[in-house]
Amino acid sequence: MVIDLTLSDEISDLYLDLTDIAFRVGKLPDSALMARRIGRARRRSLAAPDRLAHNGTPQTPEGLARHNCLGFNFRRANRV
Repeated sequence: MVIDLTLSDEISDLYLDLTDIAFRVGKLPDSALMARRIGRARRRSLAAPDRLAHNGTPQTPEGLARHNCLGFNFRRANRV
């Protein structure tokens, strides 16, 4: 058996890409695909105690926006 694993945040055509199974995070648009929820994806904001001691602890989302942070982009690629 051979398993070909592809990881991407692009929206792709599962049929044209010959995909047998896909895991998606987020709201599923209306489609003819069969879907089953297998869990929840929760987001958290985390920081090391030493970093907070050095840079201060943000008290609001605006305060967090002023911090030098690492982040993950959850945007989806749009079809052209």
